[in-house]
Formats: sequence, C-alpha cells, structure tokens
Amino acid sequence: MVTANTTTNAKGVTLAKSANLPVIAKATPKATQTAPSAAQAFSFANGAPVTFNSLRAWCNANAGGTAPVNLARVAINVLPNVNAQWQAQGLRGPVPFGYQGNPLGQRATLFNIALTSATLATYFATCAKNPTTKCCTIGNPNVLTALLNGGFTPSAKTWGTPYVTLTIIA
Repeated sequence: MVTANTTTNAKGVTLAKSANLPVIAKATPKATQTAPSAAQAFSFANGAPVTFNSLRAWCNANAGGTAPVNLARVAINVLPNVNAQWQAQGLRGPVPFGYQGNPLGQRATLFNIALTSATLATYFATCAKNPTTKCCTIGNPNVLTALLNGGFTPSAKTWGTPYVTLTIIA
C-alpha cells in the first residue's frame, strides 16, 4: 500500500520516503510469477552452493561477462519467501539472516540494496556509490551469494533455500 510517506520503485517494492536507506515495506515480486528456464535461472542448485567463482562463471557464460553492460542483462528476482510483511510481524528484516545487527548498518543496507535492485549492474553501481557499501563488488559479492544460498554458511537453518535468483533479461 502506497501512502504519502512511501514510494514504489520499478520492482513494485514500497519504500519509506523518510528512511536514509531503503527499507522494504512491501514486495510484489513480478519476475517470479513465471518460472525462468533451468538453463537461465541461477541460485543454489542441486546441493551446490553459489560461490564467488560460480557466480562469475555463470555471468561469463550467460551474460557475456562481468562488465556493467553485461550485468545490466542479469535480473535479480526476489522470491516469494522474502517476507514483505516483516515490519508488521515485528521481524528484524525481510529475510531471516543478515539483519541481526544495526538495521541501518552495512550488512542490512547491502541486503536492502540487493532486494530492491532490478539488475546486478544496478546493485553493484549502487553499492559503489556509498562508502559504507562499496565493499560489495563482483569480486566479493558476500550478501548476494548469501541471498542465492539461503545464508552465509552451511550451518544456517535456511541454507539451501534461495531468497533471490538471477536470470538473463532477453
């Protein structure tokens, strides 16, 4: 629901206008209404976690490389298991990991950027603009791989359950 204090981005995510950083208030993931083909979708697959190297290899094979022009062809698809009602339910964030510290801290900010960016190019460009988040690059995409894997480590309760997938924009 859009109010005078919120705005909706191109992905259908409602953000608080008063927040210094994006705060997910409502998500309607349009990209996941039709399942992408197995050849194009990328996330935790067949028990094999996403690594920095496998992410780069997938981008090289499917998007033509990791240059910004190529990453603009890679959509970040927010999956339905991202909790759009997290604030109303009193949760710390829309996914069950990464929001345990400062809600406006580095990791939470990176998660918010990833969940509201349309493409990998947008995600990395947005991260690069902020001194707090410039650590997340194609060479070190910790938060992105956590969303693709369902957590940061195999010991996470949510490990193996992706919260986003990547697909090629035709």
